[in-house]
Amino acid sequence: MTLPLVPKIVTRETALSFFSRLAAVNGLTAARFAEDMGMSLKRIAKLDENTIKTLAELGGLDVSAREELVSWSGNSVGDVRTIFRGEEFGSRAVRGLTVRGCPICLREDVEVSSLSANRAMAMRGHWQLRDAHLCVRHHHPLVELWTAKDPRQRSDIWSHLGLIADQLLDGAFDQNRRLPTAYDLWLDKRLECRSDPTWLAGQSLYASITFCNLLGEEILRGIAHVDATPAIDNAAAVAAGFDVVKQGRIALRASLDDLAARASGAGDKPNKAFGDMYRHLGRTYIEDESFAPFREILRECILDTWPAAAGVSIMGTVLQTRRLHSISTASEEIGVGTAVLARFMESAGITEIGDPRPFARRTFDAVENADFLLDIQSLVGSPEFRRLIGATISQFNALVENGVILPAIDDKKIQSRWRPGDGLALIVELKSRAAQVSEGNADWESFLNARRRSGVGLKQIIRAIRDDEINVGLRDSVDSFGAFCVRINQIDNMEAAVQQPKNENDLTLTDFCRSVGLRSTMKLRAFLEAGHSPATLRRHPPTGKDQFYLSERDVAAFHSKFMTLPTIAQSSGKDRSWIRAWL
Repeated sequence: MTLPLVPKIVTRETALSFFSRLAAVNGLTAARFAEDMGMSLKRIAKLDENTIKTLAELGGLDVSAREELVSWSGNSVGDVRTIFRGEEFGSRAVRGLTVRGCPICLREDVEVSSLSANRAMAMRGHWQLRDAHLCVRHHHPLVELWTAKDPRQRSDIWSHLGLIADQLLDGAFDQNRRLPTAYDLWLDKRLECRSDPTWLAGQSLYASITFCNLLGEEILRGIAHVDATPAIDNAAAVAAGFDVVKQGRIALRASLDDLAARASGAGDKPNKAFGDMYRHLGRTYIEDESFAPFREILRECILDTWPAAAGVSIMGTVLQTRRLHSISTASEEIGVGTAVLARFMESAGITEIGDPRPFARRTFDAVENADFLLDIQSLVGSPEFRRLIGATISQFNALVENGVILPAIDDKKIQSRWRPGDGLALIVELKSRAAQVSEGNADWESFLNARRRSGVGLKQIIRAIRDDEINVGLRDSVDSFGAFCVRINQIDNMEAAVQQPKNENDLTLTDFCRSVGLRSTMKLRAFLEAGHSPATLRRHPPTGKDQFYLSERDVAAFHSKFMTLPTIAQSSGKDRSWIRAWL
């Protein structure tokens, strides 16, 4: 049965507000009216189905109006969840101790009604949301109207409005207006008609708002708001976060990367970079699947920035395989000093030369470089290397000078830079090709004597052995480099072949390296030796060492197939840092 005196329902009005006004127009307090009608404020607040049906009948509301009333009121589901406008929220995000509203909306209620102020004023549902900050219709901030810990006292709308009605009408609650942010407009539109043109259309509203707030807090961290209230800070934070998140995953990831870069100290961890966002996504909301898309993007940022070990849980997911190493973690794992390891990684082009960040923040791909780290771990100093292959200091120096044995890094300050496998492989290969030679056979001479006498480099001698152009012998079955020998007459034939004049326009390896902006002649020499680009190996007359020379045709052949960062920069006009990032 509809009562004879019924107020007109206001758009977005809550059930408690409508019930309070219905009681007021009938001259009763909400508590007394509920008692007379066999209802209770508690059951109305909980949106008890039968109680709401009774309220709708008394107030003359049809089914559609009743459903709108319920949707703008917020229906509790269990102890910690509330369904509001068809979306699931954490109850605290909807049910706060403080009741807020727009004073201009409340004044307009009085202006268009013949009822007294506290009977005309209606409480809107969206004012309940903790993260709603502005009336987009009037551009007025939502202001605190009253606070009460007891839910029954808080729900006594008629009494509270009666106490402050005059102040509301006199403008005592008015504040400076501000233009709505993109967030304000988005939230109001999504609540009104569930329309959302942004990436967040597919995400939970509660999770979206919460994450925008957390992200915005970190974006604005350290930025002071003069005379700002906590509410303004919160409004600024959620707006800043929304401006990023609305653009989608790529923009969000870029923002997270920026936050990660701010935490650049050696001991700075994800909790330093992401603050409450890291704590809440990793703990508070760890079981909440509505936060999963945001948690996933943050997890990927963390895994791409910090060197987490296998078996560590990151945002609720256990890392099965280490993705990143830092210089510090790799140093600890392989037992090589950080400064030495850093030089290895820079020399190999794995990390940037001159990176100013601490070793703990200089990261690289752990999977791609696992073999490289093992290689570094196995390196030995020159005394140990000589012992392994049975070479004297002179023999070892000759192998190095002629490029037969190459160090893992062209840095003489690093002592352990020789690969044992290179020396052992050379001994095994030579032995497999060697004929047995008696100690007194004068037709044979050691590699070092052959080099000194003829000027033919050890690299050329060994290459000729591999090509079956000359023979190799082994004296007395000794597995050491010094026991290998070659035929004197075959070396004499090789000597004539290497005495070739150099064209005056040919470039040395050093000059060519400089021309294309490369730092390591050792790497380029290996590149040419592997046959990737043409060059000519000749003996350098003053030193007697084998050296590569590149003719104009050789240089042109290189540039037709290969580019370096400097040559790309020269041809494109782009900065090297930009090119490196693009690659």
